Amino acid sequence: MKHINDNIVKRYRKSIYIDLLVSFIPMCILIFNTNHIVSYFGEFGKLIMFGLVLLFMFFYLISDIVFKNKSIGKRVYHLKVISALQEDKINFYFIIFRRVLECFYNPLFGKSFYDKYLEMENRTGTRIIND
Repeated sequence: MKHINDNIVKRYRKSIYIDLLVSFIPMCILIFNTNHIVSYFGEFGKLIMFGLVLLFMFFYLISDIVFKNKSIGKRVYHLKVISALQEDKINFYFIIFRRVLECFYNPLFGKSFYDKYLEMENRTGTRIIND
């Protein structure tokens, strides 16, 4: 069981990298092009920029919900988020909370991602399983 869990944690860690890449690279491109957008649209461009940045952030938070409990990174590594109590139904709040924790417990920060992974599971009442 420990060996399977270690494999899942390693793949989950890699899936977080993919999700961050998919969500934040377009946002970075957008931010670097702020001057062009603002100069083209004027003051309305600032409002457009703010809305687009919020849209990318919102997409990151709900990507597990949009893709049926499997974000793009989880699809690549054949993982799925499920509720620890109910195998088939997962609460919207807990998926969003897990995504926020993924930002703060990012694998890039710190040494032991396994401990962070266990804390995310305990705090959100969700689990990552093989799909």
